[in-house]
Amino acid sequence: MAGKPEYDKTISTHIVLAALNSLGVMADASGRNDLVVKTPDGDRKVSGSAYRETKDRGFHHGTLLLNADLSRLANYLNPDKKKLAAKGITSVRSRVANLYRAITGYHP
Repeated sequence: MAGKPEYDKTISTHIVLAALNSLGVMADASGRNDLVVKTPDGDRKVSGSAYRETKDRGFHHGTLLLNADLSRLANYLNPDKKKLAAKGITSVRSRVANLYRAITGYHP
């Protein structure tokens, strides 16, 4: 959270990217408020963010996928298309990865 006019969502994104970089994780921001890492199988999402602005404040919250059961997570990332259509929601599926695999020298 930051007051305006200082609030800038790119600054908070860069803070997270710098923290990941300090752990040896080379991540990039994507166009959908996600952070991705490069893997041999292509880019994989490791973080998602949401932003809200009011007249005097800006808010940023996000997730970091550290060590999830990706097969269970897939059940939630691939919801029933009929339910999405009924709510007027469009979804972009992203392939995901656990951050622990990208952290140099870390093994859970």
